[in-house]
Amino acid sequence: MSRKSARTAVFKLVFEYGTNKEFNETSLENFLQEAENDDDKMYISTTYTGITKQYEQLKEEISSFAKGFSADRIYPVDLAILIVAVYEIKNIAQIPYSVSVNEALNISSAYATEKSTKFINGILKNFKKEQ
Repeated sequence: MSRKSARTAVFKLVFEYGTNKEFNETSLENFLQEAENDDDKMYISTTYTGITKQYEQLKEEISSFAKGFSADRIYPVDLAILIVAVYEIKNIAQIPYSVSVNEALNISSAYATEKSTKFINGILKNFKKEQ
């Protein structure tokens, strides 16, 4: 598992959390078993845990940058991608902004709709302007 795979694992965990509104230890353990190294395990565990603790705050923040959209109106896959990217930008200094955005767009290309990439990129640009 690479960092890209680890980030995709976190996206999947966050999507599940957004749907069920509960921390899923079993899902987390399954992804941790697939991780190839301790760095990826640490990234998955700490990022997922951090996001679940800040989930509502991150949603509100994303809503403020999604002009005309409340978080509840954002496609759930897009929202999960945005939450991971915004969390990384705000909380993981060693990951450059451009990497978080690029990876969010890559995940979007694989899991979201055709319009999602442009939408996600726009919100992350608005977010960066305020930082």
